[in-house]
Amino acid sequence: MNNPYKRLRMSAIALASGLVLVNSIVASERVVRSETRDLLRASAETTFPIEVGEGVARLRVDVNVKLSTGTVSWLLIDPQGAERLRGEIAAGSGRGSTGDLETQPGTWRLKIASREASGSYRVQWRVW
Repeated sequence: MNNPYKRLRMSAIALASGLVLVNSIVASERVVRSETRDLLRASAETTFPIEVGEGVARLRVDVNVKLSTGTVSWLLIDPQGAERLRGEIAAGSGRGSTGDLETQPGTWRLKIASREASGSYRVQWRVW
């Protein structure tokens, strides 16, 4: 492969193939549930169940919190009862994410608890 044009052409083909692969992965990702809650000096616990069926390979849960007072904590539990994500934000802004998890079919649960919290949080579930 001494021909520089041939190497350039092969590099361009490899790059294009990678872009097509990345684009098809991103295109198949979809938000299956999104919840936003406003809090006014609230102390409560909420559980968000999500059913993951056969054929779903990956899951990501994002939690975004903005608080002026209090705390919000969260816990993600898989269908087998194992903890997959835990976090807490006290009076400020923060984010938690599972990253890309391999899924198991069944009911996943996200438990969110607020203590004397004022502000809001948003939860988003993505699968592909």
